[in-house]
Amino acid sequence: MLQDGAAICEAAHEVGALVIGDCVTSLGNVPTEVDATGIDIAYSCSQKGLGCVPGLAPITVSARALAVLEARTRPVPSFYLDLLLMRDYWAGPSTTTRPPLPSSTPSVRHSTSSTKRAWTAGSGA
Repeated sequence: MLQDGAAICEAAHEVGALVIGDCVTSLGNVPTEVDATGIDIAYSCSQKGLGCVPGLAPITVSARALAVLEARTRPVPSFYLDLLLMRDYWAGPSTTTRPPLPSSTPSVRHSTSSTKRAWTAGSGA
């Protein structure tokens, strides 16, 4: 059963809360309209709904969520899911701490293009 994500996000935003969407099983299985729904942070993985090799974790952070993170007065106390640390890593030149998984990228591209074709065929478009 799918939830009314827009209503949930609207209620959360009315009280100043951020909305985090766990899209592990939905991404790749149903259309996941993160921006239109109002989800501030959404994450998934490559091996479940996308049906790809494991090892990749797609994530998206809204401008609203990023502003809240940047306004923190205390640093995140660990390296675990420090989104500002990740942003800075992705934004500039850095040295990787783990070797990249080059075989994962073509797999994700193939799986997502197959999913898009299936959705288009099923929608009558």
